[in-house]
Amino acid sequence: MAPRAFGFYYLSTEILPRAKGIYRFEQHKNGSIVCPNGTRYQPVTVFSTSNQGDSHWSDARAIIESQFMSMCVDYAHKEMGAMTGIAITGGASSNPTLQQAVSDILGVPVFATAIHTTKGVDIRAPAMPAYGGAIRALDQHMKLTATVSKDGSKYTLQHICSPNDRKHAVYVQALADFEFLRNYVSSGVCISGA
Repeated sequence: MAPRAFGFYYLSTEILPRAKGIYRFEQHKNGSIVCPNGTRYQPVTVFSTSNQGDSHWSDARAIIESQFMSMCVDYAHKEMGAMTGIAITGGASSNPTLQQAVSDILGVPVFATAIHTTKGVDIRAPAMPAYGGAIRALDQHMKLTATVSKDGSKYTLQHICSPNDRKHAVYVQALADFEFLRNYVSSGVCISGA
């Protein structure tokens, strides 16, 4: 397995964790940060796993993983039962790679708002503002029935993808290290690499 790399991107001060800045860590046998399981990480300014020296690809992946792994950590600390699915809305939600990444990281099926019109079903989450789509998705989850809009269209949740069990297992295995590093960043000991 390739060494793990984690990024934390807080362009403004966050509520949870209380941090600001960009922090990158790579697994390294001589790393200065030791997780409780003995895995060592080294703070870096640019990922060495970058594509031909260009860290943008590695950063893009780390941003997505960081957002949804943070959701896993935060959700696990709440007594809400097991997550059974997630509804995605807004422009980025139409990206199949992002949809699958969300499903793999969270380990749950992904749903998008579908619009049923006289012309058929149109899964067009990007056509809806994220907030409005989220409200419709929540409405569908709570009622499990279609909502009729002013123009006569019906909105339902449509299954988009399911998690890849092998990939989800890799994220589950990495979650303890991720949470440890996130806590390390929020402790104020770590200095931003940006």
